[in-house]
Amino acid sequence: MLYIHFTFDSRRIKWFFQRVLRGWSDADLWCLDYHLARYIYPRLKAFIKSRRLGFYDNGGKWTSQYWEEILKKMLKSFKWLLDEKPEDKTIHEGFELFGKHFMSLWD
Repeated sequence: MLYIHFTFDSRRIKWFFQRVLRGWSDADLWCLDYHLARYIYPRLKAFIKSRRLGFYDNGGKWTSQYWEEILKKMLKSFKWLLDEKPEDKTIHEGFELFGKHFMSLWD
């Protein structure tokens, strides 16, 4: 015979309504880096795939290929965070690039 154990947790109801009303819940704050990565990763991936890479010129010093390499380093960092891989130098470089070029992520 199969027994299903169900525990009532009023916090889950609260979090559900918070997500409905404001788009996020207090539970998302426990691992904010992870929740932000879940939001950013698919959008950054689509941004790269769209080939509409926004401002990559940097005063005529960069090519679109160079800008795309930078974006892929950013993407790799978010992917590694989501996969909970061990941190290394590459992850930190991608996040530093994300911060440095945040205002260039437009179409």
